[in-house]
Order: sequence, then structure tokens, then C-alpha cells
Amino acid sequence: MRYRVSFTGGRRAAGAPLAPVEVGARSWLSALAAALDAAGLVEGLERLACELLPNGSVLARDGRTGQGFVVEPLHEGATLSVSGADESEPPLAAPDGGEEHTGPTLAEPVSAAVVEASTPEAALALIRRAPTIAAACQAALAVAQRFIPAEAGSVLLRQDQGLYVQAASGPRGGALVGTLLPADRGVVGTVLSRGVGLVVRAADRDPRFEGHVDLITGFHTRDLVCAPLRVGPAPGAEPVGVIQLLNAPAGQTFGGMELKGLLQVADVLGERIRAGHR
Repeated sequence: MRYRVSFTGGRRAAGAPLAPVEVGARSWLSALAAALDAAGLVEGLERLACELLPNGSVLARDGRTGQGFVVEPLHEGATLSVSGADESEPPLAAPDGGEEHTGPTLAEPVSAAVVEASTPEAALALIRRAPTIAAACQAALAVAQRFIPAEAGSVLLRQDQGLYVQAASGPRGGALVGTLLPADRGVVGTVLSRGVGLVVRAADRDPRFEGHVDLITGFHTRDLVCAPLRVGPAPGAEPVGVIQLLNAPAGQTFGGMELKGLLQVADVLGERIRAGHR
């Protein structure tokens, strides 16, 4: 079987990205070993932490260097593609320079109802009236993208020490639904642990952005806005998940107004989660 092995962090973060490689191997472990040998990274490795995702991909990270690896099984007809950095993005001033406030592809009936809602208040009411939490997450994502244009988005909820992708939209959204991702890494991990909303205007230049999901799906995240989901009175309640939107329309960027709107959607979804299943 053939595998694609991609590299994140480590040398990539230093500005010298390692190109993904395709190798034939009997297992993902053999594929990772072959890719490490080809890239000259075997010497110096002390311990690799590996995580098998439900879609068959594997995330691995060297605890000493921070070098990350993504191993993907390639199905027949798959091709190798790499998305480069968008050099038109302005540089990020500092790791904490984003704006902060404390404060499967969407189901067709949900999307249609959101489009037909005449006002933001009517759209938010659809989240409150959703029959299940899963439906509420889909409705929240649809509402967010109606009033905050974005190429893709997702809602992730805490589960089993990770973040479960409950709803997702965009070119590869359907492939992500049901995936369990680490809860302590990346931009979503920062938002979850700190309980604040965050705007990242240049993902490729932000050290909090790891890019694992991009490497798995082939999607290229340029910028994003992310908000925590709380089920208790803010700001003291611990978040139970996050909602995020990726890639503002061409020529635009996310900012304070977009974050404020997403926080409003997050608050309403938090209320619905707190209410539980009906």
C-alpha cells in the first residue's frame, strides 16, 4: 500500500519546509520509518508520540524537536499535492498578537432554514430550537457562515480527552466529521484552554497553527476566527468545545467584528448544549 508522509513543525517552522513524500509500505509504521530515513531525521529521535485517527491517518510528533509527521494512506487515484504559504498575508507581530475577547457538510434542511431566516435573531432561534445537540451544531455553523462569509468551518466538542468534530463545512468538511483531534494543540487548543476568542490573520506564520488537518484534507487555511463554547455563565465557565471559521473571502480578512459575531453564535450554541437533548 502507498502512504503519503508530510512534515510539520520543526524545520517547517524554521522556514525550510520538508516536501511530503510518497512511499510503498506494508503499514503506516513502516511508511513513517522509510520517510524518516529518506529525510535524514532518524538520527536524534528520542521518542515519537503517535495518534491514530478514525480516518486511518496517523499524527506523530518528536517530543524533543517538535517535528511533526502526518501519515496518510493513499487510495487508488490519489495524487500528491502541497499547498504553499500565501506570501501576500501580512506578518504576525507576536504569538499572542491576535484579537482576543473573553467574552459533514451541513444537512440541507438546516442550511435552507437558515437562508430563509429573515433576521439574525430568527437565525439564532433555529439553534435554540434544534431537536438535538448535533443539529444545533449544524445550525450554528450555518448561521455563522451566513453572516460571516468563510470558505469552511467546524464545530468541535470535548470528548474522550480530545475534540470531536461534530459538524463541518467546506470542500473537505464531510471527511472530517466524526474525527477525534487533540484538545491541547493548535489554535483550537489555545482557544479551548484560555477560554477566549481568537483571530489569526496569517495561519502559516502563527506558531500556534500546526496544520495537521490541512495536511490530511489537502485544504489550505490562510486565516481563521475561533470562539469557545461555554455551557455556563461566562467568563468563568470552562469551554466544552470551539466553533471556527476558515478563510475569509478573497481580498477580505477576519477581524473584531467577525469575532464578535462568532462569539454571539457560540453563546447561543452553548445555551443549547446546556439545555441538553430534548
